[in-house]
Formats: sequence, structure tokens, C-alpha cells
Amino acid sequence: MDGHISSPEAALAAVGATVTPHRPKAAGRFQVRAFDQCRLDHAGRYIIKGVLAPGDLALIFGQPGCGKSLLGPLLAHAVAEGRWIFGRRTRKLRVLYIAAEAGADMEVRFVALREQHGDVDHLHLIADTIDLRNPEEERALKAVIAQLRPDLIFVDTLAAAFPGLEENEAKDMGRAVAALRALGEPSGAAVVAIHHAPKEGLTPRGHGILNGACDVTMRVDAPGEEEPDGPRRVTFGKNRNGPSGHAFTFGMELVELGTDADGDTIRRPVAVEIDREETPTPRGRRLTETQEGWLRDLTDMFAEPGLATENVPVLGMKSLLTATRTQVREGFRVRGRFETNPHGGLTDLDRRRLSDNLNALRDKGKIGLTADLVWLL
Repeated sequence: MDGHISSPEAALAAVGATVTPHRPKAAGRFQVRAFDQCRLDHAGRYIIKGVLAPGDLALIFGQPGCGKSLLGPLLAHAVAEGRWIFGRRTRKLRVLYIAAEAGADMEVRFVALREQHGDVDHLHLIADTIDLRNPEEERALKAVIAQLRPDLIFVDTLAAAFPGLEENEAKDMGRAVAALRALGEPSGAAVVAIHHAPKEGLTPRGHGILNGACDVTMRVDAPGEEEPDGPRRVTFGKNRNGPSGHAFTFGMELVELGTDADGDTIRRPVAVEIDREETPTPRGRRLTETQEGWLRDLTDMFAEPGLATENVPVLGMKSLLTATRTQVREGFRVRGRFETNPHGGLTDLDRRRLSDNLNALRDKGKIGLTADLVWLL
């Protein structure tokens, strides 16, 4: 019949789409897979496993002084070397770090990074000011990217790379997001921007289009005033490649680099892993002495009466002996794991210590953990 399309294949062909066999071919604008032909190929693609994949747009953000511009270089160095970082695999890839803010000082920090973690190939630094709102400078940067072919690009900071950006305006922020993603297009790189956090709130500063457009967001929280040089806590707000919530902690060390013309010592900070291990694996890793102590206390708690057998939701209907978070917190308190708080409850530091140690024991395969329950594995 005139105008009648006789089959689904013909209908798809009429709009420029193709039905692909098991592997799609570049024919037509769209490629269509049958449900039973969907594959797992994309799941195996990563830069930092469970954190960052090729083509991602990610954000590391936090308050001034939290260490976000220390974490970025540490991740860059780990990927360039291809070493495990925070218990996660990385692929050995090319990395470009664009220090649009305080570039000269970042170069000195890179020297400190090299002293602390060793030399690596394929890690490059641009330490010049840049204006990605200027089409000529954007083209010049893309030309460098096309030449270097990096797999991972850091932009530090977003505000410095887009001077004059009206962060709270949807139109301006949308253009900045598009420009960041475009940086990765010549080589299919992931792009990680360093950004600021508002004085209050758990999301990045500026219009919500930025947070919504990112595949991964990592918030860096500085230690409290009682421990200014203590661990920095990193939390995933979004993570398309793995779980959200608490991710890891890192510390800061000052590296001595020699003396200046006046004879004064040159020092610069670098980020370091906390409880770093030589040969980490996702499950069954060696515990630190501190973690072994917490696990012994937890094991003692499970030998006491008063715990319940629960059907743990994440394990279906399997019954396990479980403790509530409240029971665990009280058990650690009576065993002297926390500081005395004259006002009752836990101090902010103790809450972080409890959370960090429980998360570490979970990540090392020693315990199971939900928002409400704890159990031994």
C-alpha cells in the first residue's frame, strides 16, 4: 500500500536509524540494539575504578583551605603512574593538569609531589592563566589537548578558568559546563574541575545546573578547629560509577624542597593517603593496628547477649546476628574509644572516627553495614 511501511526494519530505515547485529556499525544517525543484544562493554571502562570513567565530567569542591587542590594532583599522579589509590585500581594513562589559579605555586607543589611520590611519565602541567570564555584561548587550549591526547584533564579552578563567570546564572553556568565537556572531546578524556563550595550546603557553589550535569561530585571537608592538620574527609554527592556517600580520607604533609635566596626553607604541602598499603586489594586487605583494635572490640560486642537476629535487606532473607548502630556506638564508648564529652553524645571528631573506622572495616571485607545495622563477615 502506498505510504505503508511493511516492517520495523523499514520503519527504522525511514528515519535514518539502523538495527545493528551483535556489534553496532556506523550507519545512520542512531544505532539501535535489541534488548538481548545489550552488552557489558561499558562497565569495564574506567580511569579510577568505581570513581571515574572516560568522558566523565567530575567535580572536586569544598571550602577554602580544605585541600581540594591537594587531592586533584594526588589523583593525577596516581593515574599517570597507574597505581592503586584509596583502595581503587587505576589505569596508567596520560594526564594534563591545568592550574589556572596560582599556577606558579602549583608548579612548586608539583615538585613537592614528585619528591613525595616519585617521578612519572605522561603527567603534564599548564601553569598559565586562561580564559575559557575567550574563543581564541579555548581553541589554543584544545590544540594543546589534541597534541598531548590526555585521558584525564584537571581544571583548577573553575572560577579561575572562566573569569567573570556569573555562577548563579543558568545560561553562564550552562556554557561553562559545555566548555568543560568540550575539552575532553579531542581525546575522549574525563574532565575534573576543582571548584568552591558555598558557606552553607553540601552541593557545589553556583547554579544547580553544574551539580546536575556532573557524573561525579566529590566534596572535601576540612578537619575541625581542634585538629587543623587532621584528615580531610571526601564524600561522593553523585557517583555514576559506584556508591555515593563517604569515599575516603586523606592527609597533608609538608615537603622540604631546599632553601631560597634568603636561606629560608622552601616547603609545600602534598596530599597523602591515610593507612596506605603496599599491595591493596578490594577485599581482605591487611588492617592497620588501629583498625584491628576496633575490630577486636566489635567482635567482643557480638559475643555479648542482647543482639538480635535480623533479615538483612541487602542480603535478601538471610538471617544474621546484627547490632544496631546505637548498640555499636555505646559498645565503643564503654571500651574507651571516644573522648569524654561533658554535654553527652559524641564530639564531631569522635563521630568522624566512628564513621571512618566502620567504613574501613566494611571496605576491607570484615563487616557488613547499612544505615541502621552492623554485622560481622
